[in-house]
Amino acid sequence: MTEVAEGSPRVAATPRIGTAVKRGYIWNLLNFAVSQGASLVIFVVLSRALSPATFGVFALAAVLVDLFAEGGRWSSTDAIIQKRNFTSTALSTAFFSLLGIGILLAGIFFAGANWAASLTGEPNLVIVLPPLAATLLIVPGTAVMDALVLRHLDFRSQAIRSMMGIIAGGTVGLAVAFSPAFEWALVAQRLTASIVTLGVLFALTRWLPTREFDRDLALDFLRRAFNLWAATVLATMHWRALQVAVGIRSGAGSLGQLTVAQRFEAALHGPLTGPIQSLWVPTLSTLRSDRAECWRLFLRLSQLTSLLIVPSFLGLALVGQDLVKLVLDERYRQVGDILFVIGLQGLSIPVGFFCNLIFAGLDRTDLSLKFSIAQLCVSIPAIWVMAAHGPVWAQATALIIVTSACFVATCVQVRILGGRVSDLAVALMPAYLSGLAMFAALCTLKLMLPFPAGLTRLLCLVAAGVVIYCGWILVFHRREVIEAWRLISYIRASSPGDHPT
Repeated sequence: MTEVAEGSPRVAATPRIGTAVKRGYIWNLLNFAVSQGASLVIFVVLSRALSPATFGVFALAAVLVDLFAEGGRWSSTDAIIQKRNFTSTALSTAFFSLLGIGILLAGIFFAGANWAASLTGEPNLVIVLPPLAATLLIVPGTAVMDALVLRHLDFRSQAIRSMMGIIAGGTVGLAVAFSPAFEWALVAQRLTASIVTLGVLFALTRWLPTREFDRDLALDFLRRAFNLWAATVLATMHWRALQVAVGIRSGAGSLGQLTVAQRFEAALHGPLTGPIQSLWVPTLSTLRSDRAECWRLFLRLSQLTSLLIVPSFLGLALVGQDLVKLVLDERYRQVGDILFVIGLQGLSIPVGFFCNLIFAGLDRTDLSLKFSIAQLCVSIPAIWVMAAHGPVWAQATALIIVTSACFVATCVQVRILGGRVSDLAVALMPAYLSGLAMFAALCTLKLMLPFPAGLTRLLCLVAAGVVIYCGWILVFHRREVIEAWRLISYIRASSPGDHPT
């Protein structure tokens, strides 16, 4: 058994995996529903005060900083969980290793702000990039304390810290947006959310680093974290490349349109894929020695993903234009076209969206790296060429390439787990059949509805989509859906601490 660090959350026992998955899904669903709902409302209000160009400049700065801030935080957390060494020495070593890297990177961003502004042709990056880079100094504490929370699959605490951070950041962002310093609104929102998240995590864990530092532990931690970070970055680099390419080749205004569309996408992803996304690494790391149970979990979570994602994203493709006309002003009219492309992405999410996390949970980061590199070799030049034609074409190009790569990666994962692609196809079929029935019915209904674009038309389309999809499921696939949720309860595993490190 691994020694427990002082100050770690006091949990009586690690719950049975099936129970933890259900409990985790419920808490993550609440987390993302509240967080993304509040965030979307805040975002829509901010769009009334800020121009697309302002969003575009912030997106250019964020795409550089988040490469290390967001990617570094989660890869470091996963590296600690993978190793399952929660001694005071190991945690303090991880903290100081990350702090040293954070200070170095923040210094580089401070010094290179002028160069980044010159390269992208956006002089305002000189103002936005340095304060945004300060969030890198908050990453070490949040990464370690997140690992302490997730070691016992404590998704409740994770949900609390996320909701409080987003709400606090949004409140400050709105206050600044409607002040004379409105250009700082997005930066203030990000900094406030990061600081509040750190404070909430400390209140939950009461963890502080000691003066202990072990060179061998540091090297092992950095190796694991770097491999996970590289896999994460490479797996998501096509979306960062998409933002950079659109920003440089089509301008900050077009990037602002793309950023707003992606914000709606994130609001939909949050409550749908977020609860499942947070489960993969902790649960697969625990079940890793039992391939049969890993396959059962993989199959049922994939089925659950498809049942939620396919109708939601196909619905977004159909009502995107109505949504944009209702909540945004004329400056953002191109967002509806981008949302149509994003909505079609829902067809591919169940068979590839979680590939990187699944490889990490199975401790096969090497395969994730190989797939990501191959994907980038194709996607980056293609996105760069198509970005000259605007964000819609660039988004569609990225979608086609990523979908193809993820499908191949999923087939490899099925083979690793000892399953069959045909079994996965059967598990996903109810969602696709029901979703396509809903799509066809709504297309017909859109042509027949007498209402002009507005709230009434939008509500009618959404209500009809829900009724048609749920009705089809209940009539033709009720047994499969009930079985998918029920079988998760039978997943068993010993306590994570009993697994070898």
